[in-house]
Amino acid sequence: MTIQKIFSSLGTVNTITAECGEQETEKTNAVLDQAERYIRTLDDALSVFKPASEISRLNKAAGKEAVPVGKDTYEIIRLSEQYKRLTGGAFNAAAKPLTELCKSTPTPDRKAVRAALKLTNGEIVMDEKGSSVLLKRKGQALDFGGIAKGYAMDQLIRLFEENGVKNVLINLGGTVCSVGKERSIGIRDPFTPANRNAPQRIVASISSQDEIFVTSGTYEQGLHIVDPVKGRLAQTELLAVTVIGRNGALLDAAATACMVLGLKKSVNLLQKNRLDGVFILTDGSILATDKIQNRLERKG
Repeated sequence: MTIQKIFSSLGTVNTITAECGEQETEKTNAVLDQAERYIRTLDDALSVFKPASEISRLNKAAGKEAVPVGKDTYEIIRLSEQYKRLTGGAFNAAAKPLTELCKSTPTPDRKAVRAALKLTNGEIVMDEKGSSVLLKRKGQALDFGGIAKGYAMDQLIRLFEENGVKNVLINLGGTVCSVGKERSIGIRDPFTPANRNAPQRIVASISSQDEIFVTSGTYEQGLHIVDPVKGRLAQTELLAVTVIGRNGALLDAAATACMVLGLKKSVNLLQKNRLDGVFILTDGSILATDKIQNRLERKG
């Protein structure tokens, strides 16, 4: 029996599809309801568009005082700082001031860039005992758009495992995992319109079980993928990258970093962290890391 739940949260449309026997229907429905509640609760804590969210309160208190935050928010900030170091700063959840600057003008003056970079690299003080966080500089701001869905995927997989839901396809707006069953995971053609109502062409697919696929690309975020190290819009030969592994938060951060680093440095990053990836270049060519080559089925 197929049970499906579709809902909007974390800035995207989420689809969770579970297969179960008739005797497991009630239990599976309850777990899917729990999954939706969790994602909505996470969005309430992490959305920069909700004034009452923990992240909004934390950003508002920058340079003033520490803010108590919940377990998930604290952990995402901790992971974000860890992955910032891991990627040499190419992933930086504190790059919101720089992103906002580049949104307002594609070619900001150097003084404005330097000011934004000071905020982007400002100190974040974390008190584990008190579960509180302080952004030291006024104007600092966090945005977890580059890690939240991957983190959420990790938590959902754990939820399903703990509750015995063994056959489920999770799609959090393109962050995908087939749990308990091998399925073909498609990689979208980034040259097709991002409009959800437009037909989407698949350029390649990979048969996968229990692996997480995270995609990042300029076609999703327009021109607002910034290089937090150089202080400008990201300028590489990559149009999109799909990173594959079993740690969703790391994959999400790595996918974001790849769009900043470019092909060569991205391959090195993935190899060092035992991750795989598929790269679509601006000239339309498709490249993949060694372990994925034999599994990649190209379309058309």
